[in-house]
Amino acid sequence: MPNYLIVRSSGTVESMAELQCYLNKLFTYCDQENCGRIMSDERQIDYSFSALEHFEIAEWIERESFNEQIERAATLTSEDQYMNLKDLELFTSNRGLNFRIFSSEKHAASWLDGH
Repeated sequence: MPNYLIVRSSGTVESMAELQCYLNKLFTYCDQENCGRIMSDERQIDYSFSALEHFEIAEWIERESFNEQIERAATLTSEDQYMNLKDLELFTSNRGLNFRIFSSEKHAASWLDGH
């Protein structure tokens, strides 16, 4: 049994507001359940945000103090989205969120388990 929350999502995210709503619900749930580690499987989500929007997402996460309640967050993404999301990983890490992007569920699980 994993020691982290696994969330599998699908669909289309068309705006920053939609993404913020999703993240707010996710992080609020984790806070209520005292769950500091998350694996968010987003391989079935269709979205496309620019580097500037990734920067704004990272700033929003910091402003909302989600970086203080989450110990580790891993996002699984498809191979074609992987490089697009690496800047989000950098921006959030610079703001104190221990966040990583993975295309392999095995590698994400290992990282969340502390290996």
